[in-house]
Amino acid sequence: MTNKEISFENLLVRHWIRFDYNLGDFYTKESVHYLYSVENSIHYKCLVSGDYSDYNNLITTTNQTEHSLDKFLKLKEEFDIDLLTDNKIVLNWDESYKKYTVIDGTHRLAIMCYNNITKLNPDWFYIR
Repeated sequence: MTNKEISFENLLVRHWIRFDYNLGDFYTKESVHYLYSVENSIHYKCLVSGDYSDYNNLITTTNQTEHSLDKFLKLKEEFDIDLLTDNKIVLNWDESYKKYTVIDGTHRLAIMCYNNITKLNPDWFYIR
């Protein structure tokens, strides 16, 4: 565990990209994952553009059956920041990157960024 400040600048999300995608501004590449800032993530870019085809390709080609576009849009519409106190975003501090990697919470972080929530409350996070 660490006491590093949690901000969008020190968060990375992992994408396992198995479809034709313009990789753009990824932070680094691990064996099969590309790491992105929240602002460069597929989730956030889809919210901004309104085009969810890359999101659909991501969840389909990686067999993420727990996710769907309908669930993502419902989360966007019903998002309640107060629920994060009980439904925390899970992070891991990665010493090699000097950043947090998101274990669970990419959708919520993308929505927060999209909604211009810039001040991240430490109570919204669980750090492994």
